[in-house]
Amino acid sequence: MHLAIVSPFPPAITGIGQYGYHVTRAIVNTGSFSRITVLAGSNTDSGKNPNHLGDTELDYCWQPDQLKAGQAILSGLETIKS
Repeated sequence: MHLAIVSPFPPAITGIGQYGYHVTRAIVNTGSFSRITVLAGSNTDSGKNPNHLGDTELDYCWQPDQLKAGQAILSGLETIKS
């Protein structure tokens, strides 16, 4: 089964991104899903932060404070749908 998680990534030192990161990491460690994709807010550090979530895929499809973030997330879901 494929799971999609919407969260800011990479996470800041505080905030909802940290929560999303730790929940995602815990889900990855269960091995319950064959594929996990994080639909992440745009990476402002130009890819300098590595993915520490194993084989989890990252799709930077939305930007924080974007008016059309909901539409961008739905579009990202359609893109990864298998």
